[in-house]
Amino acid sequence: MKIKHTFIVMATAFLIVPILVLCLFASGRFENFHVSNRNLNTTKIINIAQKEIEGRFDEMSKNAYDFSANSHIINYLSGNEEEMVAVSDVITGVVDTDDDIVQAAIYDDDGKLLSVSSAYNEGVYPSITVETLESIITDNAGLTHLNEFQLLDSNKNTIAYVFRIHNASNFIGYGVFYYNLSMFEQVITRIESSTEMDLIISDNRGNIIMSPFNNILTFSQLTDYQNVVDQFKMIITDRKVVPTEYNNDNEEMVIMGGAITSTRNKKGATWGVLASMPTRIILEGSNQLATEMAVFSVIAMLVFIGAAVFLTLKYLKPLDDVASVFEKRANGDKFARFNGEGKSEVVQIGNGVNSLIDMINLNEERYNIMVDMTDNIIFEYSVAKDQVTFSDNFNSKFSFRAKTQKFADSFFLNGVVERKGKADFEEFVDKMVAGESLQGEFSFKNIYNDYAWYIVRCASIRDNNGNISKIIGAMIDIDRAKKREENLLKKANYDSLTQILNRQSFEVNLMNEFDLSQMRKTKVAVLFIDLDDFKNYNNNYSHALGDEALTFVGSTLKRVVGNNGFAGRYGGDEFVLCYSETPTSPSAGDIAKLIIREFGIGFDGVAFKEHFVVKCSIGIAYFTDHTMDADSVIKDADEAMYSVKKSGKSAFAYYSKPR
Repeated sequence: MKIKHTFIVMATAFLIVPILVLCLFASGRFENFHVSNRNLNTTKIINIAQKEIEGRFDEMSKNAYDFSANSHIINYLSGNEEEMVAVSDVITGVVDTDDDIVQAAIYDDDGKLLSVSSAYNEGVYPSITVETLESIITDNAGLTHLNEFQLLDSNKNTIAYVFRIHNASNFIGYGVFYYNLSMFEQVITRIESSTEMDLIISDNRGNIIMSPFNNILTFSQLTDYQNVVDQFKMIITDRKVVPTEYNNDNEEMVIMGGAITSTRNKKGATWGVLASMPTRIILEGSNQLATEMAVFSVIAMLVFIGAAVFLTLKYLKPLDDVASVFEKRANGDKFARFNGEGKSEVVQIGNGVNSLIDMINLNEERYNIMVDMTDNIIFEYSVAKDQVTFSDNFNSKFSFRAKTQKFADSFFLNGVVERKGKADFEEFVDKMVAGESLQGEFSFKNIYNDYAWYIVRCASIRDNNGNISKIIGAMIDIDRAKKREENLLKKANYDSLTQILNRQSFEVNLMNEFDLSQMRKTKVAVLFIDLDDFKNYNNNYSHALGDEALTFVGSTLKRVVGNNGFAGRYGGDEFVLCYSETPTSPSAGDIAKLIIREFGIGFDGVAFKEHFVVKCSIGIAYFTDHTMDADSVIKDADEAMYSVKKSGKSAFAYYSKPR
């Protein structure tokens, strides 16, 4: 009886001490956990603000591109005074339809403010020289600073976006859009209202705005942030701000931030976003979890002590020996055995354990030999233990390392999958966890920071009750075969030099596009493009320069047509373009003008260190009741192109002869 009591006391002590140590250790780790969690959440909010603000700058660039491509604007700045009313309507429409644009102005190529600008007669615009306009475009990515170019009669703080305007061959003027800074205030106010953060936006010179947007300040004017001025300076040098704690009115605060990379100017400076929040939030969460941990520990100790007393009194030594065998086996001792004599049930159980361990050792040896003999990655998910393990060769193929062996931290939920296959892989994992036996092909980021293709196969093992106990599977490397297949497909469909469709693939895609257009109620136009005097590149320079010109043409056509069609190389210096024309999109003729203009901007040669321009003649034809096949409409566009060649080149014409 005394031995039992002693054993119970010892077992109780062995249970209580580890739990107390665990509580002390956990309480010290809680705060670090919340600091890490705080930094992660703050970083996510910073990223949200960065993306939204970057989106506003992207809208500025898009608005400027659409404005500069408007035919009325181009014709007017090229000298056509009859376009004045239309240009005024375009500018008024820009200001009226975009709440963020306060005013819009255009200047001629000498920097003179033109009367068609909005609010021209009210004298709202500051005086600007050509040198200033050019400096903003070339040195500062087209953006003014926060305290620069303010409208003279407005109480709204603004920034200006400056851009050049060209016609088919020449620079003809400038455009300036003035944006209300309230578009940034909306982003900051929305994020601040849902968090306990203060958000600040800085331009690349150090001027800042923060809610409410009453004034534009500098770093030195923020008295509450004097201890972290260096953090402000870091964002305008395009560097990530390290989380930094500081005191503000006797309250511990932390500050984080990041740069707006799309605003990077010639000197490498950027706009940025910073956020600060009180650290008391961390302590509140830590104290709450510490209390919950203490309650849990007390309950756990009581349960463990009761279990220890019960098991000690009931089974005592024999079952303790059996448990010891299992414990040794779990710790890697393959030679652990139960040593007992007699015919009791406990001894029979012990002998059965010995047989089971021998069988497990044999199966493990077979399994290890098979794994070592294959290059495939073997994985196992123990559902009951919530534990995921991979064969050793996983680490030689992937840089991913799980924080724990739990499924929530595993490669299946946190590994990097190529974006276009991410949804399919998530569906695959859901089915795998549900117990389905299946396989799929996915592209994962590997140890070389590249993407590699793998076949993933899995099957489930169920217990006697039909519940999933384990999921096992393999990852088979098929990257070489997959990429070989992709390269063969690409070579079969794309021109190897220009990376656009070859002649045969263009014609197949053209007929598909025509079939779709009948359902979409759109018009399909074909532009036949022949480069003027292309042989001069090869004869006067080299074939290498000729290849550079063809590559420039291919990339320009892809960029111009965008998502509204596709381009192909028809042969030699002949190209074709399929364009889907809608009532709201530019006409095929406008696209032809844009192509001629973009070709005229030209490219910088590599084989010869000079700047070269490309000229072309373009014929345009549409699918009609008489041209229902690809060959016919291409021939019509070709004939229209030759009419341009005969009349002077470097222009475009529509096919007009009835078939």
